[in-house]
Amino acid sequence: LVADVQYADKEDDVRGGALRHYRQALPKLAVAVDAFNASEPDLVLHLGDIVDGNVDDATTLADFRAVAGEFARLRMPVCHVVGNHCLDVGRDTLLTSLRTDAYYEHKLSRAWDMLVLDTTDVGLKGASDELISQGRTFLSEHAGKLPYAQPWNGGVGAAQLAWLRERLDSCRVHGRRAIVVGHMPIWDAAATDQHLVYNHVELLELLDARADVVALYLAGHYHSGGYARRPSGVHHLTCEGLVEASEAAKGYAHLALYEDCIQITSADPEGTLGAVTSRTLALKLLPITASADQNTEQRNANN
Repeated sequence: LVADVQYADKEDDVRGGALRHYRQALPKLAVAVDAFNASEPDLVLHLGDIVDGNVDDATTLADFRAVAGEFARLRMPVCHVVGNHCLDVGRDTLLTSLRTDAYYEHKLSRAWDMLVLDTTDVGLKGASDELISQGRTFLSEHAGKLPYAQPWNGGVGAAQLAWLRERLDSCRVHGRRAIVVGHMPIWDAAATDQHLVYNHVELLELLDARADVVALYLAGHYHSGGYARRPSGVHHLTCEGLVEASEAAKGYAHLALYEDCIQITSADPEGTLGAVTSRTLALKLLPITASADQNTEQRNANN
């Protein structure tokens, strides 16, 4: 598990009061790739913002190719998430080069699904002219009034919402659990109100209504990270960004799924500045049903 590599061949910079180590991100990713190849997890999940963006398109593309080259060394599947900075290389180039869809389902095991969202679907670099127009309208109407009405955020369009609803309802029917993943957080208790999806309230309601299925919403985007649990029981985890990991930090983690908990284990000792935080997220045991063989399976899905 790694978030916000955000590599760029440019000098470090302070943004939002935090120092971003742009050039350091690439060798840190290389160390993470070596570690993942050694530990052989089922897959690697990157939570978006593969690059930061540079002085011109050609330099940004060169940055992207360098990072994509590191991910290509992995000997297991990689699941990428579309982030706002990713789109500096162009949506078509990004998706084609990484061989991914913008939003998709990935089956982690017989008992677990992962549903990956595109939280840039609606926005200034949205997935279609219509969705770009919706993003512009939202910002023109709400900028300066709503803290999350920022150009670096985005929204989830109607078609994608319908897909998410259908896939979660299918999980419920088949007795499966799900992790929902998006680059941007949807609850300010696990981030800040300046880093939220435009229609985060709609998403929160959708997931809360399916808390028997949804164990975790996992995001990046807010590099300081955060965690909170909804009254419904759904966990919200914002993973710390590798680009702001200190020189001493490795900045990645392993995630394992069990019947009764989700375990996040940092690659760094506790207290390391900028490291991913280790956590154990307790889960309610699912009732025994006709799909008991799926519900009681204790298989690790390490990320």
